[in-house]
Amino acid sequence: MITVLKKILAAIVLIISTIGFMTDNHNLLEYMLLFSSFLMLTIGVEGFQKGIKAYGYMGLVIFAFLLCVSLQGLFFH
Repeated sequence: MITVLKKILAAIVLIISTIGFMTDNHNLLEYMLLFSSFLMLTIGVEGFQKGIKAYGYMGLVIFAFLLCVSLQGLFFH
């Protein structure tokens, strides 16, 4: 289940970043960061499930950072 969710989120990030690059639209950056943060959350949860605590903590820290940056860009831009 986590693997499927990880692949879906990675595809969404790739699609949004490709569209933003091709159209030179920088307004999509916040949405790409938001979905990237959810991708890092799934990587962190997967790390905890596999017993690799370093990946788990790293995923959660990066998730929190990306979520703050994306929400700041969405609401205060």
